[in-house]
Amino acid sequence: MSANAMTDDVVFDHAGAADLADRFRVTADELERQTSAARALPAQAARDAWRGPHADQFDQRLELCRADGLELARALRHAAAGLEELSVAAHQEQRRRQLARAWERRHRSHGFAAVLDNVHDFVFGEDDIPPPPPPAPQPRFLAAACGPRNRGC
Repeated sequence: MSANAMTDDVVFDHAGAADLADRFRVTADELERQTSAARALPAQAARDAWRGPHADQFDQRLELCRADGLELARALRHAAAGLEELSVAAHQEQRRRQLARAWERRHRSHGFAAVLDNVHDFVFGEDDIPPPPPPAPQPRFLAAACGPRNRGC
């Protein structure tokens, strides 16, 4: 089996990618809701009873938790957009492959019709369209959604 035949069997799961992108967005919305200022009010009420270094540590951890939640929500939205871009690229690649297969079928050299077509092309010039272009470069995604702390990116 050729490398081309192996890659032609791979199918991109467009529905799965769309579902995952939707789940990423729903999770991002929930993270933003959970880290909103209104959600921090109960924690702030508890903090009012504290004094000293533990209160400062609580404030720092609460802010870190809020910032991490917002950063994670941004990363989830970035991942959802990346999935949509991959889906578009997969559609384009599938169309390019279909055109390439059709072009290849038309230009196989066998049978009487192919001989007549070759003679016609020799005498009158080739009137067929050229083969489809080579595949586009695969999309590259950078971890641009990661924040300044760069945790795990």
